[in-house]
Amino acid sequence: MKSSNAVRRFCMPRDAVPPPMLNCTCVSYQGNILRLFNDLRGAWRVQRKLGDVGTMQGVAHFSAWAPGVWHYEEKGWAAWGRARRTPVQRAYAYLYNDGAIAVHFWDSAAHRPGGLLHALQFESQPGTDAWVAVGCHRCGQDTYQAMYRFCLPAHFQLTYWVRGPRKHYVLQTQLERIVQR
Repeated sequence: MKSSNAVRRFCMPRDAVPPPMLNCTCVSYQGNILRLFNDLRGAWRVQRKLGDVGTMQGVAHFSAWAPGVWHYEEKGWAAWGRARRTPVQRAYAYLYNDGAIAVHFWDSAAHRPGGLLHALQFESQPGTDAWVAVGCHRCGQDTYQAMYRFCLPAHFQLTYWVRGPRKHYVLQTQLERIVQR
């Protein structure tokens, strides 16, 4: 694991300010990334702020696809202003291998993991049991810089800073575990 400053210099834009951490009690992972990976499995309520232009609400599921591979599928509704609501969905693959987690696009046509979105670099969050992971993805001239803040088993957050010649916005996602009764 890299130090906080090294990770931030590597990946985060200078004006990056993550949303406040949710109030919760986190499991102490003590460097056990496999345990954190396994705690992602299940159903999650998703709320996303789409820059200054909209919001998204829905449900996501992490389900086993193969050993060490979670299929992440998200479905919901995006709201753009007062009148426009659009159904939305996305899918990724989270792969665990040798103490590391990588996030891949999901190849819907082949029904399997596709190209790499980003590999996560982890660090503990000083003074808490929360964990932070960062990852970067370049697409043409655009850069997608991600920060995950895990406070499992109940919550995690994902913030993307999107930068490019014609892009400059932040996507903030809150995920809360749906408890099955």
